Amino acid sequence: MGAARLDPGLRAILDEGLVLAGDHVLLARHEALAPPWRRATFADATYYEGSINHIHVPLELVSWRGRRDPAGQATAYAETLAEALVGRYPERRFHVSVDAERAVRFHEQRDHEPSWESLGESELTLVSESFLIAVESPLPGVWKPNIHLHARGELHGAFPGAFYWDFDTRSFPELPPRLRDLVYAAPGSEGGLSDAYALLGEEWTAWPRYRL
Repeated sequence: MGAARLDPGLRAILDEGLVLAGDHVLLARHEALAPPWRRATFADATYYEGSINHIHVPLELVSWRGRRDPAGQATAYAETLAEALVGRYPERRFHVSVDAERAVRFHEQRDHEPSWESLGESELTLVSESFLIAVESPLPGVWKPNIHLHARGELHGAFPGAFYWDFDTRSFPELPPRLRDLVYAAPGSEGGLSDAYALLGEEWTAWPRYRL
């Protein structure tokens, strides 16, 4: 089905497979960089899995044909991912969704928790040559929002997955030094985070400098 026309960059993610971390099915590529499941940040398993198991399809496309059709590639990836989930974990039910930014995510379907499709979407607040910053607030008043960062371009191959903002320390604590230095030095970073806070209805306090 979708795999026959899937971009090599997306196919590589699926070829790396799926893993069971605790009771959470995760993309194997993202497992190592996934933050611990902290109730303080991710109130429900759905929120955790939907956040960790998302990719921004345009970032992953490596072929000329794929880059011409990000919407088609997002659909193909979602279809192929759904097949892989059913094949690997037939006893579980999953929800796979595609949003307006071509972000594809999945989580296990739980009767006592809402599905991501019925909630809000990611919003990009900064897209630079080397990284993007996104904010998610899918269930305001119930789930705490998260701000996360993805590397782009050549850096994306070295640093796949997402790095999450810590509201207490006002930093991206898990950023590797090479990526951290680039992000913290970029003139647009603070503006992107200020925009993210504005989307969440919170006031941004200017830094003396980025806190590590």
